[in-house]
Amino acid sequence: MALSLDLENDELATLFFYIQQDEKCLENPVMEKLAGKMEALIFSRFSIDEIEQFRKKAGESTMEESLR
Repeated sequence: MALSLDLENDELATLFFYIQQDEKCLENPVMEKLAGKMEALIFSRFSIDEIEQFRKKAGESTMEESLR
């Protein structure tokens, strides 16, 4: 089965880091496999600096939500 998503590059990277931060997702083998495929795409498309920007952006959003 194939799944196709139409995401901008920054949306893909941000989604990956949200999934990576969610412990429940990483306990699920299907989500773990999805995260692995997303990681391969992200690291092949972006520079290290861009990846760090997306990681920080996802971390900041998660912190803001936890403060609410």
